[in-house]
Amino acid sequence: MSLVRRNERTVSSETLRALGSLATLGDELSEALSLYWSTAENILRDSDVELHSPRPEYFAIESNLFSALFLYSYLQTGIVRSRRVFYA
Repeated sequence: MSLVRRNERTVSSETLRALGSLATLGDELSEALSLYWSTAENILRDSDVELHSPRPEYFAIESNLFSALFLYSYLQTGIVRSRRVFYA
């Protein structure tokens, strides 16, 4: 296990990779949810249904745990980003 020194703390390279994966998951989850809402908006545009924009916290990983777990499994199995976002 290699160690990297940051701000007087020792952080393992595995921890840094995990943090990078978490940032990737957050980005992909946000992209997937934005795509979902954009599609819903397009479908409902000419209807009597009024679609309200989601609040920013809606896009948080904590609010979408199962989607984040699926995205993580897709990331670990090597599925390309575009498909991970689509599958989310």
